[in-house]
Amino acid sequence: MIRFLSILGVFLALSVPSATGASSVTTKPKLIVGGDHDCPPYEFLENGKPTGFDIELMRAVADVMGFEVEFRLGPWNKVRQDLEQGRIDALAGMYYSADRSRLVDFSVPHTMVTSGIFVGKDSPIRSYADIQGKEIIVQKGDIIHDSLRLNGLASRIVEVTDAPQALRLLASGKHDCAVMPSRLQGEHYVKAFGLTNIRPVKAELPQIRYCFAVRKGNQELLYKLDEGLTILKENGKYREIYERWFGVYERKDLWEDVKFYVIALALVAALCLAFFLWSWMLKRRVEARTAELRRSEEALRLSEARYRALHRDNPTMIFTMDANGKVLSVNPTGADKLGYTIEELEGQPVLMVFHEEDRPAVAEQMQECLRNPNKV
Repeated sequence: MIRFLSILGVFLALSVPSATGASSVTTKPKLIVGGDHDCPPYEFLENGKPTGFDIELMRAVADVMGFEVEFRLGPWNKVRQDLEQGRIDALAGMYYSADRSRLVDFSVPHTMVTSGIFVGKDSPIRSYADIQGKEIIVQKGDIIHDSLRLNGLASRIVEVTDAPQALRLLASGKHDCAVMPSRLQGEHYVKAFGLTNIRPVKAELPQIRYCFAVRKGNQELLYKLDEGLTILKENGKYREIYERWFGVYERKDLWEDVKFYVIALALVAALCLAFFLWSWMLKRRVEARTAELRRSEEALRLSEARYRALHRDNPTMIFTMDANGKVLSVNPTGADKLGYTIEELEGQPVLMVFHEEDRPAVAEQMQECLRNPNKV
């Protein structure tokens, strides 16, 4: 009997896993996540495998929160219906709206997205206000489609199944514009498809909250996704993923925002440089003119000195007079010969020093000198 019990105990020990072994074999809860199969750079299929910002971000959240994740990407309308009808647990990316929140629950936003309007190269459309009354291409079922219908523009909407079709249709010359929830995504397609005859304009619309979405009422999953997203933002992993997918576009957008300021600063710098050069050239001209005047003044002083010396030492009688015939100056020789001092002669009529009979002839000569000073 004892032997039988011993054998039975050995059998049970071999057939029942240890507590330690049982705890080491755990199964992660599985999360089925849907997404658009053609929505780069957010979510898309590449060689049949899901990839993109949304996919990488959801994988990282699932990893930190202990989920196993399975992605099912397909046409947007289908995956949206799959979530609403409970065939999948979540969407990796969905634009928030109050209307949509009645059907699904949204996480905190993981991205804020800027909308874009795309038009032909020569289109007069410059802003959202200009699309009133125009034919507008939109992807059926996306947030812009919902918004335009609510704003009373439904009669002018041209529905397509995906964003690439919207831009190709516009590039073919049909309709007036295409409106997309993400300008960045539109620019991606324009570059990828070589659509050189269309261009983006600023939509001037509020940024859209881009979130994870779960089935209505699945608050437990929603809390876990929010918590995982918070952890990624705290540890820097979110920024790493974001930079990998959007860094190049952010730098481009930054240049678009600041290029006018850079150009303005360049113009100011050019004006300052021009003013500096003008001031420098003006200073050089003033200095040259000042030096020239100094040379002229020096030459005049020398000339006057020579004149005074000649006037003083000349043995000939020399008078200078004004237009009225009054003596301005007389040299010593002249004063001596006339029997006057220089002071007595200055300011007196020149004719007084001549004999009365000679005065008419002298007066005539004086008038001739005044009429033709160059002949003197």
